[in-house]
Amino acid sequence: MAPRSLLLKAATAAVLAVAANAQSPNAATQGEWTTLSENAGVVPIHMLYLPGDKIVITERIHVLPTDQYDPAIMEAFRGSGFYNDNKNLGEFLTDTAVFDLKTKQFQMIDYIPKVEEVGKNQGYAFCMGHSHLADGSILGAGGDQFWWHTYKGVNMTSDGRRDVRVWTEESNTWTSVAKMPPGPNGNNTFSGRWYPTVITLPDEKAMILGGHTVYYDPAQPLANNPTYEMYHPIPNN
Repeated sequence: MAPRSLLLKAATAAVLAVAANAQSPNAATQGEWTTLSENAGVVPIHMLYLPGDKIVITERIHVLPTDQYDPAIMEAFRGSGFYNDNKNLGEFLTDTAVFDLKTKQFQMIDYIPKVEEVGKNQGYAFCMGHSHLADGSILGAGGDQFWWHTYKGVNMTSDGRRDVRVWTEESNTWTSVAKMPPGPNGNNTFSGRWYPTVITLPDEKAMILGGHTVYYDPAQPLANNPTYEMYHPIPNN
């Protein structure tokens, strides 16, 4: 028992030493967190570094998830104010902003289609997978959906689950470059990719794999997307 007691004492001492060190960090050798701004434009869920010390940030549009919760929870959500529109929104609805690390200012990005018939098949980037491509641009694949959300008197729908979009320094926005196929037999309910993974490969292609075709539903086989596809950044390929 003696060796075990010594081992426990040594382990305890090591844990306490780490805890003490964590509570009293040395900024010169370990770094430290500082607040650059209390307003980044949107809630930083997806964050991607851009040239010039900028970050493109994407959040969830502040709409009630009407297909996810029972009436009592929905009523509580309505009263909480949590799902009120982003206070930084102006003339257009968006989930994306660019934050400048030098100036500590943000720019809201207008890219979501305003015409409902277009938005049904294109748009919303939140919940995408993403990766930097060899030329420095960013590939974003898949996304989320919202339906019949009224903003500034306009009834908007956006479904980005099948989108393949690219962000370049020159465009400073998401540009749709390709479309992933719909679900089995053209099924649009279970379609595209929600939270896929994107990996840039040594040959500069990007592999898009996995994700869900709709909100996570372990009881629904069609909700899982067990496939992968390749994106070729070369034009006409």
